[in-house]
Amino acid sequence: FKNKMSLKDYLMQNQASMKEWLTTRDRIIAQKIFEAYCIPVDDLLKCFEEQESTEKPPKQRPPPIKVPVEDKKEYTESYLQNSNIKDLKKICKSRKLKKYSKLGKKDLVALILGKKQVCSPKEDKPKVILRKHPYFKDYFVHTGFLIKTKKEGVVGKVEKREGETPLIVPLVEADLVKCKALRLPVKDST
Repeated sequence: FKNKMSLKDYLMQNQASMKEWLTTRDRIIAQKIFEAYCIPVDDLLKCFEEQESTEKPPKQRPPPIKVPVEDKKEYTESYLQNSNIKDLKKICKSRKLKKYSKLGKKDLVALILGKKQVCSPKEDKPKVILRKHPYFKDYFVHTGFLIKTKKEGVVGKVEKREGETPLIVPLVEADLVKCKALRLPVKDST
């Protein structure tokens, strides 16, 4: 039969052998310091013992933070339709879905069921690029519209002519539709 010992006895035995090894190591180091710097060995050993008693135990790691597990529960469409918006938003949060805060009930239900891709609720406004024209103040590059001021808006369309100065032509119906699509104010020509 092998001699079985408890974990406590095993650790005590290892601790004693470790302490014995450390003491011999300290004696060897103290002897080398004595030979190099003429500091008495007994003083060095006493200093080593004092150092061991003042050492702080190693810091223990803080316990890991528990992160809530994602909601894996499957919901029926009828259950979600009968739920209020607050509960639907809680479900979205537990599933770590994004951009749900401004959505309505139908959109939230579709998002939870995976039927809807989240888009920005705001419609992107087309960028108006104004460029300096040699003869006119503000000139809308893409369409040729001429804008007098922000308040007055579009006053006409620039018609280029070769070798001569360009003309300002009044807007036609198609131009007015284009201005409305680009959300540009139009000066009344009445």
